[in-house]
Amino acid sequence: MNPFSQSNPDTCCEPGDVTLTNIPRGFLIGRAVDRMGEGPWWEFIAIVREERDAVHHAATLARVDGTRAWRHLRGDEYEPLAQMG
Repeated sequence: MNPFSQSNPDTCCEPGDVTLTNIPRGFLIGRAVDRMGEGPWWEFIAIVREERDAVHHAATLARVDGTRAWRHLRGDEYEPLAQMG
């Protein structure tokens, strides 16, 4: 199944969902957007150095906006941010 299916709410990512991705400088927070053209299908929100702050920021954005927050694992693999250890 396509992990970006917009018909399956148990998979990432619906437009508006918040994503958290590890990058060399810390953590990139982004938001999924409608799939149009070749992509990318997300928009930049912020780069945060500390993981605790990044998780809090992403979870807060999702909660306030009534969307979901996802942790990017690798490739097209994501898990709900709440499942983080």
